[in-house]
Amino acid sequence: MSEWQAPPPNPGQSGYPMPPSYIPPAGYAVPPGYPAVPADPTGGGFPGDPLVSADYAGWFRRGVAIVKRGWKQLAALQTVGLVPALIVGIPVSVLTGVRRDDLLGRLNNTTTGTELQVSDFTDLIPVLALALGGAVVSFIVTAVITLAAVHVAASAAAGLEPTVGDALRLAGRRVLPLIGWELLFVPIALVAVCACVLPVLYVAAVAAVLAAVVAVERSNAVARCFGLFNNNLGLSLSRIATIFGITIAAGLVSSVFGGIFRATLAASGAIVAGVVTSTVVSAAFSAAVGVLAAPLTLTAYADMRARKDGITGATILYELGIASPTTPATGPGGTPPVWPGPTPPAA
Repeated sequence: MSEWQAPPPNPGQSGYPMPPSYIPPAGYAVPPGYPAVPADPTGGGFPGDPLVSADYAGWFRRGVAIVKRGWKQLAALQTVGLVPALIVGIPVSVLTGVRRDDLLGRLNNTTTGTELQVSDFTDLIPVLALALGGAVVSFIVTAVITLAAVHVAASAAAGLEPTVGDALRLAGRRVLPLIGWELLFVPIALVAVCACVLPVLYVAAVAAVLAAVVAVERSNAVARCFGLFNNNLGLSLSRIATIFGITIAAGLVSSVFGGIFRATLAASGAIVAGVVTSTVVSAAFSAAVGVLAAPLTLTAYADMRARKDGITGATILYELGIASPTTPATGPGGTPPVWPGPTPPAA
């Protein structure tokens, strides 16, 4: 039996009817069973599509609906990423905080004549090395978690029961390409930095859907991100700006709470406890934002893709290896794609 004719999974099973080792080949044509369904200009387009929406309100509702259905798995993924971040981040924060306070104390000490020595700065080298190593580990872990979140969110959108283990295994197969494409964005961002602030924001906005592009389409990721984003700037900007706004707001709130905890504990002499608490609070806020940001980013990508390629969310599920239709459609007026769940989830 071919992949195209594979039967749908049982409703109570995992959201991965195909084995985790399955990955559609790069650059293949969209299956003929998924006809193009353009957006309805009256605002009622894609009524049964859990990924693609006709307007901003529909996009946000779909993102929240995915969170409601898959928040446990999304939270579990963020927790998996949180552990190594804290293991590396806490020592770096503690050592940096202690050394900073020591150096500031020496600079402000004008009564004893204590002077800063070269060794005072060379002592920072281990801290910097640990910080660099932590940044590399965090970069890799974040890439894996981001890719896994795409699979979990897509399964939840289709009304299936996503599994963290399968999502992580599928993410592991795409993490190296994602890292490579992310590194390719670095020189682009550096050029944008030299140009102005706005180009940097533009590049960051374009790169926001990179993980979804790598997970779903697997080729020409950088050019594809620019093509999707520029195809409908109004739609793209509204979605990505909202995600950025939520992320920035959460970061500011976490900074305020972390600063309060750190200052309060430091005032009582518990400097290390203050640094640790501040780091944990910041990481927890970041993980909480990730639970919402991942579905919103996936649905933003789906909206961009639908406008450019004329596809539905069913095509994205097929390309992720999450579902296959049982009966090919005959064209735009033919039988609609068969969703893998018992019924198409309400948006």
